[in-house]
Order: sequence, then structure tokens, then C-alpha cells
Amino acid sequence: MTEQTQATSPGFWRFLRGSLRLLLFAVIVAIITGAIFLAMPYAYRYLLLPVQNNRLVIDHVQRTQTQLQKDVIQQTADQQQRLAQLEAALAAEREIRSELESRLADQAESVTAQATAQAGLLENMTQQSQSLAGLAATLRTLDESVTGMEQVLSAPDSEFSRLRQQTLLLQMGQTLFIARLHLVENNAGQAQAVLGEAGQTLNQLAEMAGPQAEAVTELQTQLERAKTAIEERPFTALQELDILVQLLQAFPQS
Repeated sequence: MTEQTQATSPGFWRFLRGSLRLLLFAVIVAIITGAIFLAMPYAYRYLLLPVQNNRLVIDHVQRTQTQLQKDVIQQTADQQQRLAQLEAALAAEREIRSELESRLADQAESVTAQATAQAGLLENMTQQSQSLAGLAATLRTLDESVTGMEQVLSAPDSEFSRLRQQTLLLQMGQTLFIARLHLVENNAGQAQAVLGEAGQTLNQLAEMAGPQAEAVTELQTQLERAKTAIEERPFTALQELDILVQLLQAFPQS
């Protein structure tokens, strides 16, 4: 009996040590498993979750960068289009400027031509002033010969009317010449006043016109046109006045 107990005792202790080892291993595995289970939320929170957040941030940054690239490309295209439009507008502006410069050159030539014409007009004015002096001398001669009109009064009425008509026509011509000088000097007021005197002369001429009544009416109509031109169309006043002078020169003698 003692021998049997001694024979089985070492095996029992080996079994017991194996069981303890197994139990210890199971406990260690259980502890490790529990630690892993307990550590998973913290690992997810502090390791996996930041990685996921970083991934989301990276994706957002990539999407933002892609959108920015698209915006930059679109803005670049818009700027290129605007630049093309500005270049086209600049080319049109240059063309307009070239046209304006051409017009300015033409206007400068026109001003030069007008200055030349004005110089010739001044020279013509001097000659007309000399003619006016001659006409004034003629009028003075006529005034001095008023005393001799008594002899004319004894002549037939037709002769008296002819001389009176010629005197009025001469007076009319002098008046128109003076009015033209005032227009050349840009003195429209004086020109209107002188033409008013010419109207009175025409009224006297109309009273004794006889067969020349139609010609006197034409002179009166042209005189009114000249007056209207001085008030409303100064640039045509000289033309209208010159037409009146031509009509006066073509006035039929009785």
C-alpha cells in the first residue's frame, strides 16, 4: 500500500503542476483578452478615429484643391476672354483715334484755307472801302447838285422819275455795300439797321416803280430773306445779300 502511494505521488504532482500551468495560461489569456477588449475603444478613439478624421480632412482638402484648380482654370479662361475683349476694344479705340487725328488734320487744313480766304476777304474789304469812298464822293457831288434840280423839275415827269429812280438805286447800292461790310466785321446789329434803311429806300422806289413794280417786289422779297438769314442763319447772310446786290445791278432802267 505504501509502495502504491509512493508510485502514484509523482504523477499526481505532475498533473497538478500541469493543471496549474494550464489554469495560469488561461488566466493570462483571459487577462490579455480582457485588456485587449478594454483597450479597443481607447485604441479606436486615439488611434483609428484620428486616422479616419485625418483621412476625411485629406479628402476634403483634396476636393477643395480640385475645386480651387477648377476655379483657377475658369478664372484664367475668363481673364483671357476679358483680355481678348480689352485688346479688341483697344484696337477699336486706336482706329477711332486714328480717324479723329485724320479729321483733325483735315480741320487744320480747313482752318488754314479759311485763314487764307479771310486774308483775301480783308484785301477785298480794303478795295471795297476805297470804292465806298468813291461812292461817298459821288453822293456828295449829288448833294451839291441838288440846287440844279430846279431845272430838272421843268423837264417832263418821265425824265424826273428816271433821275429820281437812279438816285434811289445808287443810294440802295451804297446801303447794301455798307451792310455787307458790317456783316464781314460780324456786326449783325449794324447790318440789320442799315438794311432797315434799305427797306425805306425800296418803299420809295416802289411808289414810283411803274413798269418795274415786279422787280421792286423781288428786291423787297430778297431783302426780307437777307434780314431773316442774319437773325436765323448768319452763315448764309452774305450769300443772300450778294443775291440782293445782283438783283439790284440787274434792275431794269425805265
